[in-house]
Amino acid sequence: MSITVPYWHAGNDASVVLSKVFALAVIVEKGTGLTAYDPQAERPLAETPPQCAIGLMSRITEDLRSRYGG
Repeated sequence: MSITVPYWHAGNDASVVLSKVFALAVIVEKGTGLTAYDPQAERPLAETPPQCAIGLMSRITEDLRSRYGG
């Protein structure tokens, strides 16, 4: 199972979206016994500090927008 979110969120918007992703991941982990993994951070999601994920999403989003508009 995958939870995917497009890189189209930066700053506070990234914080809002990723807080929902982190909460959903906890529910899935508890319900299935699986471990959520963040391939961008290359570690389990539970070991990924939210600020790290927010910063990464924001930087990538801003880079994409500067290259392709939006």
